[in-house]
Amino acid sequence: MATWNDVVAHLEANYKCKKQSPTLIGLNFTMPENRSQIVWVETRGDEGFGEWVIVSSAVAGIDQMSKLEKICRAVNKSFIGGVVIEGEYIMIRDAFPLANLDVNELEQPLHFLTLTAEVIEKTVTGGDNF
Repeated sequence: MATWNDVVAHLEANYKCKKQSPTLIGLNFTMPENRSQIVWVETRGDEGFGEWVIVSSAVAGIDQMSKLEKICRAVNKSFIGGVVIEGEYIMIRDAFPLANLDVNELEQPLHFLTLTAEVIEKTVTGGDNF
């Protein structure tokens, strides 16, 4: 897998996807206990750093900022990326270079991030909004 189009083709062949833009795709995962988790896969980059794939999932709304410390501590127990605030959402995120990305290097972080986001959302906020 070496291009964004390859990533898109793989995701569309294996998941229920909703293309949001040429650089952003949403995936909706069904989780245990009738819960769901939305995961965003996007590409970003420039000539200096190359093109990257970013996988992210919301765990709380910005209105739940008081829970940010608990979210950061929960992510700290995981080995995926970090916590970011994007627009109105607190999200966990991971990223990897696209140039020599292999399918397992996409699949494993995608599933691990989804599960981690689901656990954090459920335990920290008690909700199922994302």
